[in-house]
Amino acid sequence: MIAVVLEVEHADGHFDKYLVHAARLRSAQDKVPGFISVERFGFRINP
Repeated sequence: MIAVVLEVEHADGHFDKYLVHAARLRSAQDKVPGFISVERFGFRINP
């Protein structure tokens, strides 16, 4: 099993660009044999 954990902090005013890149990454991950899921979490204290 392989797990990849990323912490992303987008620059002010670039949240839309982050979402575009995240969508591209998701479509690439869906093509990986054995890939299970993507989970996203947000900070409750520092959103």
